[in-house]
Amino acid sequence: MTKKWFVHNLLGWEFCNSQLNKLYRIRVIEGCLVIMEVQGSPDQPVIPLFFRGREVFITGATGFMGKVLVERLLATCPDIGCLHLLMRTKKDLTPDTRLRELKQSQVFDVLRRTSPGQLDKLRIVSGDITKPKLGLSDRSRAELENVSVVFNSAATVKLEEELSSAVETNVLSVMRLLDICDQLPNLAAWLHMSTAYCHAERSRVEERVYPPAPARPLQRIIEDAQRAGHMTPRDTKK
Repeated sequence: MTKKWFVHNLLGWEFCNSQLNKLYRIRVIEGCLVIMEVQGSPDQPVIPLFFRGREVFITGATGFMGKVLVERLLATCPDIGCLHLLMRTKKDLTPDTRLRELKQSQVFDVLRRTSPGQLDKLRIVSGDITKPKLGLSDRSRAELENVSVVFNSAATVKLEEELSSAVETNVLSVMRLLDICDQLPNLAAWLHMSTAYCHAERSRVEERVYPPAPARPLQRIIEDAQRAGHMTPRDTKK
């Protein structure tokens, strides 16, 4: 009996025919329906198949969630291409030093023992999310030419962060990254990790669904934060 199924992923629709043991990807390109045969068995997990040979750009890779993301990509997607990690000098530690420390993190203990070569796929991209164009040089920008997946996990998670700093790190940095992504010719997916908390304007927050607060234009939020200077969200309530 022929087994057939459709599944939608980041690249479009995929069609499996078990009788032929083939997997096909269906996409609409310039108004035309294009069916392409995908290498590999239909029974293979979709995620490793999607990341096969792909180059990935990651911000916030040295953070708590960033380390887990890097480890999972390397451990579960053996044929993934290189991972470009945006890093800056921090506490007098250069990006090269920080990468060496990252590779020695406990989260990679199993990977170092079973597939140490996977860690050689990590590449440094020197930059800073708070700087124009992420502080990327022309050379660094050229190294991202073949990137097709971008993960943004860089952010400040301090609940008492200064407003100007919070906007710079959590809002403007995303806009800068999107500008970079607009220039990547092979981009297939852009994934953003949001912070787990937000600073509410209420003194007490109950476990229920609240109506959305009135939205303000992004430019107004940025201007308010710049005028506030070193004020924290708590200061604005006084």
